[in-house]
Amino acid sequence: MRTYVRGNCLSPEVQANLTAVGLKQYWQVDDKGLPIGKPYPRRSDIELHEKLIGDDNYEIIARNRGNRS
Repeated sequence: MRTYVRGNCLSPEVQANLTAVGLKQYWQVDDKGLPIGKPYPRRSDIELHEKLIGDDNYEIIARNRGNRS
C-alpha cells in the first residue's frame, strides 16, 4: 500500500528539514515514515496520479492521528 502524508503530519525530525511550503505539500512515505520522491502540491494531484496508475491501494493522511479536541 502506498501512503501519502501531509508535511505537517510527518515526524518532527522530518519536519525540521522541510520548508514552510513543504509542510503544506503531500509526500509519499516509505514503511519507516520517511518521504520518498517529490511532493505533490495538492491532494487532487495524488488522486489524479493514482487514477493513471489504476491501482486503488493507497491512503492519504492529512491530519495527525491521535487525540482530537
